[in-house]
Amino acid sequence: MAFSKEDMQSELLEFMKGFAAGVERLYGVHEAAILSNPLLISNSTLWNALGNMYDYGVLGIPVIGLGDDPLIDGMYADAEVFLNCIATNAMEPYLYEDNVGYPNLSIKTARMAVARVVLEGGERYTDYGAGEYGLGNGDWGYLTLSEIALLADMDERSVRNAANPKVNDPLITETVGKRSLVTPQEAKRWLAGRKGFTPTQLGRDIKKQVATKTIDLPSDIAEQLSIKAEQAGLSVAEFIKTVI
Repeated sequence: MAFSKEDMQSELLEFMKGFAAGVERLYGVHEAAILSNPLLISNSTLWNALGNMYDYGVLGIPVIGLGDDPLIDGMYADAEVFLNCIATNAMEPYLYEDNVGYPNLSIKTARMAVARVVLEGGERYTDYGAGEYGLGNGDWGYLTLSEIALLADMDERSVRNAANPKVNDPLITETVGKRSLVTPQEAKRWLAGRKGFTPTQLGRDIKKQVATKTIDLPSDIAEQLSIKAEQAGLSVAEFIKTVI
């Protein structure tokens, strides 16, 4: 069942407040306590990244950096790596010290955003193994069955059953190593027939609009342009020149 952005943010707020206490304890300073301030949390990079990842991953609404770039980068890459690494058994004893639970809705949000990026022909930031880091399973260019389940709002067992070639309109998988993975083209075809799937909305042609100066950018897009420019170490004007 779909979850609301407000539910995700409420859980994330509690997680970030508790996690800040752990940071304070590790560093032995009190400045980290400031990070438990809800107003500061709501202006943090992780908070903003997750808000945009919800819009894109769950609602299918493209935002700057998600749906327009071929590779997840910047604050979205940081959020993806952090949330995938935080949800491990090794982290549980540390989080327990401050009575902090896993931010499961945020983790789901990030994974849905990553899945949609791959669905639309982009690349995940890391596949947690293949490539230079030498860990993980080699998912480049494919969606996992768990990602298909997230996008279809189904449980993974049902998706695995749907991949049985004996059923009507099966989900066609490819064997990569020892895993059954799905190409973006096949995922799009199969997901189109699922009631729980939210198709990706057609985004504005931002590059063309900025280049021709025919419109004023909405404030949320302008804010994202500023963030991307800052991450690239450029002024907004200089950054726009690199993408048009």
